[in-house]
Amino acid sequence: GALVFASCASCHMRDGGGRPDGSVPRLAGQRPDVLEARLLALAAGAVDLPVMTPFARSLGADEVREVAAWLAGLPAPLEIGVGLGDELKRGRIVFAERCATCHGAGGEGAAGAPRVCGQHAGYVLRRLDGIALSSRADANPAMAAIVAPMEPGLRAAVADYLSRGDCRPPEAP
Repeated sequence: GALVFASCASCHMRDGGGRPDGSVPRLAGQRPDVLEARLLALAAGAVDLPVMTPFARSLGADEVREVAAWLAGLPAPLEIGVGLGDELKRGRIVFAERCATCHGAGGEGAAGAPRVCGQHAGYVLRRLDGIALSSRADANPAMAAIVAPMEPGLRAAVADYLSRGDCRPPEAP
């Protein structure tokens, strides 16, 4: 997996941490099933990311599994790429109400939904904005229905909360 990932490190960084500005996602600690599905979708042309497509198409099925397992086993480097920290409680509540059913109470991901806890705020916000504005063709329709009505401030609060990596659900009243 590490050998396969070597060609990805120029963008995703050697530790799989991505870019703190959110231009490239953190892959370290991501669920292997999510990574595999994404690479296979890229290779098949189901996702339009021209920079990534040639890399995905160069991988065999075994290499996809190996790199996904290797990345999943890496610790997610936290405390870089975090948001402003001014709406964390609001972000936590909105995430619990609207996102936790699919992404897990702690943002750990479940049943094909990616781990979102610990992802760069800029990346999460960019993806949420793309879904809300219908500019992300590969978005799950159920997620689009949840995200589209969210005002930009709510999306930013959720992104900030998730970026902190301490994604515990809110305590019951």
